[in-house]
Amino acid sequence: MNGTFWNIIVPRSSSDDTKRREFILNVLLVSTLFFSAVDFLHALIKGGIYQGLSLAPHISIMIIVYGLYMGSRFGFFKNTAYALVSVYFALTTYMLYVHGADLPQGLLMYVFIIVLSGILVGTVFACIMTALISLSLVSVTYLQLYGGHAPKLHWKSEPFTFGDTLVSVATFVLIAIASWLSNRELKKEKDSLEIRVEERTAELKKIQTEKMLQMASFSEFGRLSAGILHDLINPLTALSLNLNQASLKARSESSSTVKSYIEQATLATNRMENYVRIAKKQLQHQDIAVKFSPVEEIRQVQQILEHKARSLHVTVRMTCAEERKMYGNFISFGQVMANVIANAIDAYENYELVDGERRVDICLRDEENGDCIVSVQDYGSGIKAEDIRSVFDPFFTTKDPKSGTGIGLFIVKQIVQRDFDGMVDIQSESGVGTTCTITFPA
Repeated sequence: MNGTFWNIIVPRSSSDDTKRREFILNVLLVSTLFFSAVDFLHALIKGGIYQGLSLAPHISIMIIVYGLYMGSRFGFFKNTAYALVSVYFALTTYMLYVHGADLPQGLLMYVFIIVLSGILVGTVFACIMTALISLSLVSVTYLQLYGGHAPKLHWKSEPFTFGDTLVSVATFVLIAIASWLSNRELKKEKDSLEIRVEERTAELKKIQTEKMLQMASFSEFGRLSAGILHDLINPLTALSLNLNQASLKARSESSSTVKSYIEQATLATNRMENYVRIAKKQLQHQDIAVKFSPVEEIRQVQQILEHKARSLHVTVRMTCAEERKMYGNFISFGQVMANVIANAIDAYENYELVDGERRVDICLRDEENGDCIVSVQDYGSGIKAEDIRSVFDPFFTTKDPKSGTGIGLFIVKQIVQRDFDGMVDIQSESGVGTTCTITFPA
């Protein structure tokens, strides 16, 4: 759209509905002003008299329409809309009163006024205007037939001219412009609303996923807390005994003996601190990106899952070609590995392994393109073929309801895609085992 014309009609309201109505009003005012100017020029060509009107009324109409346009531009949109409909109604009613209730152009203008009322103001106002127009038309007809009023009917005897057609065409154009603009703006509102709904839905889905990730972290921590507390008992006991021994032997034994007890107590304290740090990391959710060691993160996950693995007599082993660094969110990486390795250990729960040992193999390898591939393989119960396609669905689980929530792999996929732009693949065979392969792009 031409920039100059757009500046003339651009709406200034804040709400979408009011903006749509103001835009249509501005276009109609500009169009009416244009047609009034054309009508004024036509009157000049006719010698100052056109359809019984002198030049003064034509000028007055142009001034009124321009005043309405300025009112709309200064923010008085609603008042201007009511005023424009009122001006159209008054002029049309006067035209029918002067030239007869059956003047085709007048009846056509009444139709335009009803349409315009619904578009600019609303359905209720359109109904009110319909009732008012009907009452006016009946009144003018009564005055013409029974009230002694003699309208000017010279237009019936005069030959039909091309100018008469132009007036009708101008009215048709105004009706068409009003309808087109209304449909156009409604479609824009609909498209805009659909976009906002999609954006809001995506935003709510993102928030829901974030909350689910946090809930899953707490849920997983709750399931592992018994093992963590069990593992904390040993260093706590060692700490207490060594401190007691150091206190008792402080006077009777040599300093080297006391020092040995203190060193053992310090080691026990460090081990407890390590457990607490790892557990705390599992509960965190921070949007950070740094270089980290995937091997070290997996080892920490092994520590926190150590009691769980021992209780099921599972050996967790890790192999890697060489030590490497990754860039990204190490907390998210740890949460992914905790979920996947915990699932691999759970594969041996209530499962009698006929041949072979209970173990989970974790393998890290580098691709030629720089991607890091982490695979976690177990040789447990496996997953049925019909369930493979559903393992990433939220709340779907093949475990006992008391053992699993069904959101572990869903969250793994969400984290890998969101934080690493990676991929997760599950290959499994019932009674043979499962391999979860995660690709972390370079």
